[in-house]
Amino acid sequence: MTRFRRPPMVSEWDGHDLWLGALPDGPILRLGGAGALAIELMTADEQRDWSVAELVTRCVLS
Repeated sequence: MTRFRRPPMVSEWDGHDLWLGALPDGPILRLGGAGALAIELMTADEQRDWSVAELVTRCVLS
């Protein structure tokens, strides 16, 4: 039997901003600029502990 798990959070880029939604009941957030890039970096590698300096450096260079 195949089972599917719902992720705790979903995200989608709309071209400029990152939309985030906590499942199943929200809230839904819209992030732009460096905040969106920082969230994208942190969720891409959940096992890594990012320092503030690393996030700032990566967001500035992106």
